[in-house]
This record gives sequence, C-alpha cells and structure tokens, in this order.
Amino acid sequence: MSWFNRLRIVLLTGAFVAAATVLIVARDAASGIDAVRERGDLVVAIRQGPSSYYLSNFGPDGFEYELAEGFARELGVRLTVLPVATSREALDALASGTADLAVGQALQPELEKQDFALSLPVQSITQMVVCNKPGKGQSAVAGFADAIARHTLFITAGSHHARQLEGLQAANPALTWEAIDSTSEENLLGLVHEEKAGCAVIDANEWEFHRHLFPDLVAAAELPGPTYFGWIQARRSDRSLSKAANAYLARRQANGGITALRDQHFAHLQSLTSIDSKHFYQAIRARLPRYTDAFRREALRNGIDWRLLAAVAYQESMWDPAAQSPTGVQGLMQLTLDTALQLGIDDRTDPLASIRGGARYLRQILDTLPESIPEADRTWMALAAYNAGIAHVLDARALTRKRGGNPDNWTEVRANLALLKQPEWYSQTRYGYARGATQAIIYVRHVRRYYDLLVLASNSSNNRMMLAMSNLGGSTAN
Repeated sequence: MSWFNRLRIVLLTGAFVAAATVLIVARDAASGIDAVRERGDLVVAIRQGPSSYYLSNFGPDGFEYELAEGFARELGVRLTVLPVATSREALDALASGTADLAVGQALQPELEKQDFALSLPVQSITQMVVCNKPGKGQSAVAGFADAIARHTLFITAGSHHARQLEGLQAANPALTWEAIDSTSEENLLGLVHEEKAGCAVIDANEWEFHRHLFPDLVAAAELPGPTYFGWIQARRSDRSLSKAANAYLARRQANGGITALRDQHFAHLQSLTSIDSKHFYQAIRARLPRYTDAFRREALRNGIDWRLLAAVAYQESMWDPAAQSPTGVQGLMQLTLDTALQLGIDDRTDPLASIRGGARYLRQILDTLPESIPEADRTWMALAAYNAGIAHVLDARALTRKRGGNPDNWTEVRANLALLKQPEWYSQTRYGYARGATQAIIYVRHVRRYYDLLVLASNSSNNRMMLAMSNLGGSTAN
C-alpha cells in the first residue's frame, strides 16, 4: 500500500487528528532535556567535512563533533550523529523531529522567522571566493566586485551561501551564481580547477583544509562581512534543551574551551605555504610510489596508520633515503645510530630497513606513553617524542599536571613542553632543559598537516592520476 493510500485511510477513519496530536506531543517532548535523558542519546545533525565531522583513524572526529560530544557528556547521554551534506538537510531534520540540534550552522536571522531557535555564536567564519590563479597575460582577481564582474560564482545547492548571495544581490547587480546539486566543497573546487566553473564560494575553514589539494587555486576575494556559526534547534514549547545548550556554549567560551578546541583542530593548518604543498605533491608523484608498499606493510605490523608513518618520513627526509642531518641522523626515517642499533637496523640508508625501524620506534613510543592518554592526543605526543625524545614529553606531562592542567591533553602538554627551555620550569623536571622543545612542537604541526593531506588525497576524487601513480587509492588505515 502506498504512503498516500495509508494517509487517506487515516483521514477517512477520523484518526488523523489524534495521530497528529500524538506526533506533536512527541516532538515537543523530544526537544526537552528530560526526554533526551530518558532516551539516553542526543541526536545531532552535523554536516560532514574535515572542519566539522568525519571518521578518522582514531574514530569520529572534528571540531563540531567534539563540541557537541562535550554537551552530550554534560547531559549524561551518548551522542548520536546524523550526518548531513548541506545546511538545508540539517534544518529539515530539525523540522521533522529527526534531530534535536543542528550544529555548525550559519546563524542567519531569517531562520528565527521560520521557527528555529539560534544559539550563541560559536565561530565567525569568512566566506572565500576561490578562483584559478591567473594565467600568462591575465590579471588577478582584485576583490569581490572584480570577481563577480568577471565570473559566475558556484555554490553547493542547499548551502547557506545562497541566502548570503541573495542578501548581497541588491547592492551588487552584477552578482550571479549557480548552485550545484549533490556536491562537496572538494568537488566544487575541482570544477573550478578543471575550469568547468568560474569561481567557488566556500567557508574559509573548509578552504584551509582543501587548499593544498589545489595549489593552482587561490582565495581571490571574500564575501562582505563575516558569517556567524552556531547551533540551531526547532522552536518547541519545551525550551530546556536550547537553554542548556546556550549555557554550555557560554561556559566553554568563557573558560577558553572553544578557543582551545579550535586551536586543536585548526592551528596546524597554517603550517605550510603553497610552495610547500607543491613540493609535497611533486614528491607524492615522484618518490612516494617507491615506498608505499613498505609503509603499508610496516604500519600494518605495528598497528599504525600508514599515512601517518609516511607523513613522519616526509617531514624527516622528504622521502629521500640519502638524507643526513648535521647531527648525524640518517635515512628515510632519520634514525640516530643508537636508535637504529637498538632496533636491529644495520644500514640506516636502506629505505626499507629505515621504514621498518621508524615504524617500530613509533610503536615503542606509543606503548610507553600512559594508557590514560586518549587518541588523537596520544599520537601527537608520540610524534613530539619521536622528535624530542620521550623523556622531555614525560617531563612536559608532569609539568602540566603540576600546574593544574590535563597531562593527557596534547594542547595543554604542548604549552608546557615549550616551557622546558626556561630555567624556572625545566629546573623543576627530571630530565631538565629541552633544546628541541620548540622544534618538536613545529614538527608535530607539520606532520599533522602532511597526514591530513595524505588522508584527503587518499579519499580525493579530484587527484585520480596522482593517486593511481602513488598507489594511494582507498581509505583503509593500513
């Protein structure tokens, strides 16, 4: 029986009014804290993407995911994620009662007229107009007015960008745009890269994640005025959930929790220049294919994501097996002589042996760190230890604890690791002065960026030739 005929029978039997009343009551109840706690889960609509929510080798991750998980934990319930592709899907999920909250959404005032409740702002994000770099004899786009005079803008259908552009059109008569159905930010940028689209409009944080995949694109202009992002709830009679959400966000803003979370997820994105990224992708094509099988094999043996192992190797040697530093470390993974001997590696210049030793060494560090450290903090601390030595990382953890911080949180440990070059702090530790403390912090930031790029590349639909040459295809961890 079709949905229409079933509804027709309900209407004919006079049961529709009762059914609708039950549905409305259920939705009103579902919007309150008591109902959420009774169910035992908070259902949150989150747009999928590297800046908000994604599945990493460490499990569910992303800035918006972690912020929402903290709220669910405060309520004493589990977080249930409803992945959505666009803001329109998120609003539909709220309107239908499928989701309790939509997070990471543009807080546009007109939504209040559509019976949605808006939270306090969580982030202020600029909207970028991304175009191809000018070719020979061409002039660069000079700001928003020039961009819209020369190009049609392309956006993802169902995104908040349509409302923003509609608001700008009256003051900018030359503004035209086209909405592309069922596409991601990466695919949108791919269309621009392939010159199938003029320029794309994309959130600045998404551009930061994707810009190194497209070294020939440039952020040519910004949409006038920032956009505030936060949480949205369908306005119901029970406002307890939205009030609790606002109180939670206000506390996280006041105690620096949101700033720290933003730093954790986004600070490392600024670590590479466009020149760095070009060299990186040239190395993916020219050098990585020789070692991909070895990275996969040794990573699998040691329970490590092979892309992380490859990222460490690139930071260490740019995948050059003949690399040697002034301090005497050698090879693809830049092992010291003592470390190589301890790992049973006789020839550090043998790239396969070096990868084998580097994987074992990283595994040893991971196993040495206390079990209380969760992922991904555990991996970031292990990377710092790979560079500066496990002793200094343990000292930084001890100093973090002594100063009232969380020794299992990399962001807090990182701040205290930086102090190990100052006498008043390193004098309080077991192993003392850490000459390479600052270098280790930068090291982790760079490895994280290379790792992000390898993960994005391995799932990319816009770098097929590069992926085929490098045997990167597939998103399996090992």
